[in-house]
Amino acid sequence: MAARTHSFRALWQSCAGPSTRNTYQTIPTSSWRTFVTSAPRTARGPAKPSPRTPPKSSAAQPRIPAGSIGRLALKVAKEGDVVLYQSRSHRTFIISAYGLSAFCFAYAAFNGYDVLGDSKFDRPVWQKAMFGGICVMMSAMGTVILARTGNLVNTITAIKSSSNQTKIRLNVRHAVPFMKPMQFEALPSDIYIHRRLVVSEQSRARFESDRLKLGSVDEASPQPFSMMAPARAMSQGIWRLFMCMRQVFTQEDTILLGIKTPKLRVVRVDSNGSLSEDFLALGNPVKNVRALGNEGSSS
Repeated sequence: MAARTHSFRALWQSCAGPSTRNTYQTIPTSSWRTFVTSAPRTARGPAKPSPRTPPKSSAAQPRIPAGSIGRLALKVAKEGDVVLYQSRSHRTFIISAYGLSAFCFAYAAFNGYDVLGDSKFDRPVWQKAMFGGICVMMSAMGTVILARTGNLVNTITAIKSSSNQTKIRLNVRHAVPFMKPMQFEALPSDIYIHRRLVVSEQSRARFESDRLKLGSVDEASPQPFSMMAPARAMSQGIWRLFMCMRQVFTQEDTILLGIKTPKLRVVRVDSNGSLSEDFLALGNPVKNVRALGNEGSSS
């Protein structure tokens, strides 16, 4: 788990407990007994019906859903667009993925031509079949790694649509390089957490170790210049490169969001980005585990 921003680390504690969507959308209802008076009844005449005011038009005042989504809708109506998530720069991750994918394709092409093509040595059939299978596996691995550079979420914003509804706009990176990012708009109820981020005591300890190696990102004060600053920056850059290479293979620190569009789509959210607490209206992105190997509290 790489070093996270302060906004996402703050959600580790607030996300503990039951599901956020169910918790925030619980409406406390009063018992009907509270409407019964305890005064003794007296003989009264028939009560006169009170005049009813005509209901307001639903187009002029749309109905706000209850729960956390309702609070998000009210915030959007008052403040305008609300940024729920802002990703970090994906430059190192994409360069790492492109480098690994290029190595896989180059290995498959070179060995395929050397073994199956114009070979200088007469190899038996079983060796050709084995090396051919390895080349196919390397090509498939390169394709999978290259595909993981797509569907990366850049921003998630709550907006007010032209139909006076609160919608979630997702800005997603295209899998093809140098293409314009894709945009999807969906209702908050059509977005769900497909895979949450598992946080345990071991992952917290690893995060603290990575934070010390990468340097504190929470300190806004500039650090004094020293002769070791270039070497420290180079060391941190190499460490980030290896962290991104590991993330390409393991897909750790990644939250999967499902969008119920006409064609179901799953996008990836990097937990190293800046996450607002308003994101909890879409669901709980964190699953807390007390200890490895024991059944912990999941949220």
